[in-house]
Amino acid sequence: MILKVPSLLWLWCLIAVVVILLIVGLVLLIIKKNKHKKIEKQEQEIIDSYYLNIIDSVGGIDNIVNVEALQSRLSFYLKDQSLLDSEKLKEIHINGIVKTSKKITLVVGEMATKYAKSIQEKIEQGGNK
Repeated sequence: MILKVPSLLWLWCLIAVVVILLIVGLVLLIIKKNKHKKIEKQEQEIIDSYYLNIIDSVGGIDNIVNVEALQSRLSFYLKDQSLLDSEKLKEIHINGIVKTSKKITLVVGEMATKYAKSIQEKIEQGGNK
C-alpha cells in the first residue's frame, strides 16, 4: 500500500532544503571574504615595511621630490642623490639600481606600483604617517 503524502508537505520540504542551501552558501561566502581580507591585510603589512625601508635607503621622505612606477621599477627624483644608501638597498634585496643625473631607478618587482602609491601618499602627507 502506498501512502499519499499531501502535496503541501512536499512543498515545505522543498522550501526547507532551499533555505538550508542558501544559509550554507552565505556562510561559505562570508568565510571566503574574511580570508581574502586577511590576505590583503598581510600583503599591506609587507608593502608598508618594505616601502619604508626603501624610503630610508634613498635618504628619507624629505629627500624625495617625486616617485614613479613603471612595470617592475621605481624611479625616484631626489633632492640629494648623495644620500642614497646602495648597501641598505642591497640588504633589502634590491640589486637593480640605475643612477642617472636626474633620477634613481630601482628594480623592485611586481609590487612597484603599490610601493609608488604608498610612497606618493607619504610625500603628500608631508612625511607624517
